[in-house]
Amino acid sequence: MNLRDFPIAGRLTAAFAIMVLMVVLVGALALKSMGTMRTEAAVVEDAWVPELQLVIDLNQEFLLLRLTTLRLLLARDSQ
Repeated sequence: MNLRDFPIAGRLTAAFAIMVLMVVLVGALALKSMGTMRTEAAVVEDAWVPELQLVIDLNQEFLLLRLTTLRLLLARDSQ
């Protein structure tokens, strides 16, 4: 059974059907991956973002403390 024995229309139809099947499989895999990615994004949003906000707030407070200390030192030096 040789591929050349089939008519060109049959060969083209089979090739097109295989390509459509491959596109459908890639699409299904992409949808599955998007669902997993959404789950991971929800975990990051719920767990990591609040912790990062606390770190940012702590950093701001530390910088404010440094600024206040510097102002106090400069005020002492000018007197």
